[in-house]
Amino acid sequence: MKQISILVLFLSSMSSHSNDEQFLKEKMRVFEHENKGCPINSICSKENGARIMEWERILEKPIGPTKEEDKKKFFKNTGLPLHFLAKRSAADENDVVLVSSRCRNHHPKNPSNSLYKGTIFTNTIPNKSELMFDKIHVFEDKEVLSFTVGFEARPLFMKQGRLFFLEDFIDNFYQTSIDKNGKIYLENLPQRLFGQAQSKRVKEVPCPENAKEKEDRYSSSFCQKIWDIDTNKMKTIQLYWSCP
Repeated sequence: MKQISILVLFLSSMSSHSNDEQFLKEKMRVFEHENKGCPINSICSKENGARIMEWERILEKPIGPTKEEDKKKFFKNTGLPLHFLAKRSAADENDVVLVSSRCRNHHPKNPSNSLYKGTIFTNTIPNKSELMFDKIHVFEDKEVLSFTVGFEARPLFMKQGRLFFLEDFIDNFYQTSIDKNGKIYLENLPQRLFGQAQSKRVKEVPCPENAKEKEDRYSSSFCQKIWDIDTNKMKTIQLYWSCP
């Protein structure tokens, strides 16, 4: 009976604030998860719910110096959301968010071996075997450079030996890069550079003979060419994907 009363009050509030999109978003979150800000049906702490809402709040601010300063402060103190795969047990000793993966091959017959899509706030790739991150291989003549990156991360270009990404967080965009040591950088480059890199990118090319084997959690691998700004050359990279 108490839940019905709460729902009636909620619907009443919706009708009286029908033009206030932010108000409706905040009210809906009450019903999505016991910890405000957490995704529906996720394993997620109150602290991570607060981090999610704060990062979203910052990204929704108007473009300007204040927004950039707030982004830098959040990155320094909290890090940025980084995706990975993990078993359910990873949440027992790590402060992470876990949601069920949509990929069929992440759900074997033994449910204890199921993989979840996870999120952790960090400014460097954690060296923890239970958190499974992607690899991106960059082919440099006979040398192969391997980068550890977030799950399903797709770089647009290279610069200063780093891979650069345009990240999407709840329909808000921001720029990051990552180096070979797993250090993450918050970037603020001209948008035209990302557009130029996107126009140069070749989405699928044959992989070289020294391409790496895929692990079982992936369905396949493929290769692309992305722009290396420093050398003004196109570099072949190998990526992995999980869902058919």
